[in-house]
Order: sequence, then C-alpha cells, then structure tokens
Amino acid sequence: MYFRCFLVWAAGLALAMGNAACGGGLAEDYCNKVCDCFGVDCSGDVLDACVEEFDKQRKPADDAGCSAEFDEAFGCLIDTITCDGGEFQFDQQACNDEAITYGECVGESAPQPG
Repeated sequence: MYFRCFLVWAAGLALAMGNAACGGGLAEDYCNKVCDCFGVDCSGDVLDACVEEFDKQRKPADDAGCSAEFDEAFGCLIDTITCDGGEFQFDQQACNDEAITYGECVGESAPQPG
C-alpha cells in the first residue's frame, strides 16, 4: 500500500515537473532525470521551479521527522527510474522496503484519533 502511494506521488511529481521542470543533492538528481526524460534544459528558472516543487513535496516528511526515510525511499526510486519515450518506468519491487519504512514513519508521526 505505502509503495503504491509513493509511486503514484513520485509519478505525479514527475509529470508536474515535465511542464515546469529541474538542484541540490536528491532534488538535483531527480530533476535531472525528469528533464532528461522530457527533453527539457535543466537550468535557471526551470531548475529553480523543479527544486522548489521537490522541496514542497518533501516538507511533510521533514515536518514528521521522517527526512532520512524519505531520502532513502526517494533516492532508491530515483535509482530505478528509466525513461522510454517520455514515459517514466519504475521497478515496483526494488524500493518496497524503503517505501514501507517511510510510510510507517509518516504514519507513526501522524496525530492519532481519540
């Protein structure tokens, strides 16, 4: 469950960045893959927009104290991304453990009802 949600989020971010898309560490790695896939020059405003969007998506992990888990899961996902004709492909099993760990961290940090 966590893995599928994580993939849907990552794919959505990739599509959003394809239109605005691409710097610094994990964000830079991700943005470069997005830009390469969509044939976008990753510099200047394009790079700034991508990094800004990546940081917005990472903020909930930071707020929940799950930055390391986010970095592990998303870093693994970045390593498995391939692009075929502008279509992102993911190895759905390669990062399952990291995605589950991240999901559990975020879930534990969420306010509990009651």
